[in-house]
Amino acid sequence: MTRMTQQAVDNTRAAQHGERGATRAALLLAVVLATAACGAPGGRAGSRAAASTRPAPTPLTKVADIDSEFRGLLVAYGQGGQAWEAVRERVIAAREAGDPRKEQFLIDNLVLEMVRAYQVGALRTVLRDDAPFERAQAEVVRFGAAAVPMLAEMVAAEDGVLAFLGSATLRSIGRPALEPTLLLLDHERAEVRRRAAELLADLPVPPADEATVRARLAQVLQTDGAWIVRAQAVRGFGKRAAAAGRDAPGAAAARDLLERTLLDTDPAVSKEAIDAVGALGDALSKDPLLALWTRLERDHSQNLMGNHRDYLRRRDAIEKALAAITGETQRQSLEAWRRRS
Repeated sequence: MTRMTQQAVDNTRAAQHGERGATRAALLLAVVLATAACGAPGGRAGSRAAASTRPAPTPLTKVADIDSEFRGLLVAYGQGGQAWEAVRERVIAAREAGDPRKEQFLIDNLVLEMVRAYQVGALRTVLRDDAPFERAQAEVVRFGAAAVPMLAEMVAAEDGVLAFLGSATLRSIGRPALEPTLLLLDHERAEVRRRAAELLADLPVPPADEATVRARLAQVLQTDGAWIVRAQAVRGFGKRAAAAGRDAPGAAAARDLLERTLLDTDPAVSKEAIDAVGALGDALSKDPLLALWTRLERDHSQNLMGNHRDYLRRRDAIEKALAAITGETQRQSLEAWRRRS
């Protein structure tokens, strides 16, 4: 049997009949506590201290105490092969017939296995081809829309490991993740809104949904009160606009919005807008970039810049953006760029 059967089954919470809400909440809490001390992209310092203040999870159900039908699902996953494929199809068919309990039980425990495998480093390498993490994640993705609510909860979790894995898996699921991710843009915590904007930067959606995604990112980059959220929204909006191309519908409006965002009061947001304008590569953006450069030089000479590094970052970014737009390979001064415009 695989590690899923030997370890995760022994520490799995049974999805008992009619208790889905309580089961999911407790299972998520168990995963958060299990991963609280781990480092991961997006993790925060001090997570170990924070973990000590979290409530203890209710005891996990022993494998012997799980209903035999549910226990058989995990055993089938551990065995793999055609037997597991057949079980998965029967579970999906049961959900389509109106009984989602077994499917949700599998999703919950596959997510638990995915997080556990990531935590212990059970990833595919050149010396290892069993890849427990990749297998569990691929199975969660197979369940598609049914797995989205739990993964969206993970994106909103305080723990960085859960948020990272939830986002990565939603990205693989694609279109079914769109609405829950859009809702996260209104979350009370700025970090969750930032994660949602980051996910929307490259969430694969059909062309018919592209305008919706860009409109929400545009709204966030103009109105969110947290600079870190606006900066991420600018990056995502610019990435999607650049991917669509300068001839795509709405390209001129996208360029205009990014050019206005060059003047955002926060230097980090302004820097993201500079990069995005450069990635668009529209020659019409030269003058707004030069105007910002002129303003930066004036404020810097008058000692109005609060942070010298912010000045250097934006100045260098403007030079790179202008080079990307014009194809210029030699570094030019502001005066030289002005003469060329």
